[in-house]
Amino acid sequence: MRDPSPNFENLLEILNFRSKRDLSRYCKNLVVNHQDLVALILAAQHGELAPYRYANHFAKLTNKNLFPNDEEHQAVAENGPGEFKTIAARKFARKIFQIYKEQRTFAAHFLYTPNHRYWHLFYFDNRDTSTTRNHWKHGPHIHYVSDLWPELSLFRVWNQVESGEISFPNKLHIQYRK
Repeated sequence: MRDPSPNFENLLEILNFRSKRDLSRYCKNLVVNHQDLVALILAAQHGELAPYRYANHFAKLTNKNLFPNDEEHQAVAENGPGEFKTIAARKFARKIFQIYKEQRTFAAHFLYTPNHRYWHLFYFDNRDTSTTRNHWKHGPHIHYVSDLWPELSLFRVWNQVESGEISFPNKLHIQYRK
């Protein structure tokens, strides 16, 4: 198992809060180190966080409009080497390069008790953990929601994660360091 940092207990403390307000205040000053998140995941996978169980979900999310259509495929095939001769061939190339810019790699790590009363979801994508052009003013981060969100249920959250609909109201942003 990967060795956690001395700050690992700060991450574990999240699992003990029973007030969303107190949790939110705590997370404003929390910084999660990559090695601590890995240690938490490995501990959960090996049953070291009993009674919590562990589940995960990973996905590559790509805007379907970025995939070239049959006409664009045909145009690039007929184009041959050299400059693009048609608008459709140029469009094919733009779409291929744009896929790599816009594709998102999503990860969700879910801790839950067997009776489903308590649960915690940590999730992020490659844009969230990026040190450049990050959408959050404090930079790299992970998202967090739990059973303390009264409008969310374990089953609703997991269904949303699996379907790629990962927009949760009032999620917490927690600073993240690689």
